[in-house]
Amino acid sequence: MVGLHPHEPPRGNAGRNHPSHVAWSHRADLTQEFATDYKAVWGGGRGGSIMKGLDYSDILYEQSNGLDDIARASMNMVARDGAKINVFLFSGVGDPAGELVEWAPASRRPGVARRGAKQVLTIDGEGGTPVRVAVARDSRTPSINYAVSDCPSTAFKNRFVSLVDRHVPTFSRIILSNAEMIKILDGVAAKGFDVVVKYSSTSTQRANGELDSHMDHISIPYEKFHSKIVTEKEKMIRTIRIVCTPLGLADKEGASVPSMLTMTRDCRFSASRNATILFADILPGVAEMAESRTRQLRSSASTASRRKSEPLVINFGRDIFADPAKNKDHIAALASIPRCSISVYHLNPYIHASLVDYSDCSSYDIWVLVNDKLAIVPQVSATESSMGRLVNHIFEKMGGGRIEKYKGKYAGR
Repeated sequence: MVGLHPHEPPRGNAGRNHPSHVAWSHRADLTQEFATDYKAVWGGGRGGSIMKGLDYSDILYEQSNGLDDIARASMNMVARDGAKINVFLFSGVGDPAGELVEWAPASRRPGVARRGAKQVLTIDGEGGTPVRVAVARDSRTPSINYAVSDCPSTAFKNRFVSLVDRHVPTFSRIILSNAEMIKILDGVAAKGFDVVVKYSSTSTQRANGELDSHMDHISIPYEKFHSKIVTEKEKMIRTIRIVCTPLGLADKEGASVPSMLTMTRDCRFSASRNATILFADILPGVAEMAESRTRQLRSSASTASRRKSEPLVINFGRDIFADPAKNKDHIAALASIPRCSISVYHLNPYIHASLVDYSDCSSYDIWVLVNDKLAIVPQVSATESSMGRLVNHIFEKMGGGRIEKYKGKYAGR
């Protein structure tokens, strides 16, 4: 992003009134940005005295500003103060603070401070330490919420992420497919970084729809990991931890500023040592993918009350439904979605079922007529957030795919 360097002081944007519409500045070449960051943060160059005079935690949580300054403060907290920054992306166009206060149980209800174009939520943490989270949006991806915190990763997951996931029906997580995660990581490598996969975990579907997890403690070049995951299509990436070193600086003594990044398929991220690449490239790229998907979900959900609704198709890119004997496992995976019920009309050789989401009374027909695709047909009533939860669950339990519009007529409509 042009101007989005850690050493820059915050740009006051309290005049940007709407908390949902703050655009990030354009992204710059990341290799050059890393070089600039190194000189300012580690090399004692321009910006050193400015950094010493700023409290970036105060900028992140207390000052009135927006997403640019959240990113800038976070990058400096990582580079200067040795902090670890956690980020969670989730979808929903409602007011995050208002929705969380309305839906959260009393014991988890957050305190709210509205500061310019962001909201700061404070939740009682385990052991008495409060969890503070700054939430903001980018106007170019208005359905995607950025939640940022420097609290410990476990507290962030247990106190904030679980709160959004379990209690707020108007929001939904964003589950990425293998292809989407690989696309983001390919983009990082293509920017001129040496990417090493330090750790990864995957899962595969087993009988009764449950998942088996596999953990790899590895240290291999990203290219080898890429080849491995593309070949083993039945494995779903759950977590990947990488180290990114800018190639242009790697051969200069003391000049390498590697970034330690963790990325999960439910859009949780963390960064230590250097967070520039996370905020400048990875997060905007994921948000753009998620916004595109959300538009597709919204379009399909809006047709639920019509005589002929618009089905949504998940193309898995592999013959996941080739064996009819495994259809029971697929139904079991669908049936495990929380706060929903499923009725099965046909199981072999094709699948036809209906699903009701009790969170908001959305309803769907589920059809599988070919080996590599599943169709979701909105019935009577459907919401964007409910469709998001259903698609997320399918991605999580059965593996991700590409969301497509259905072309032509469909059974039952």
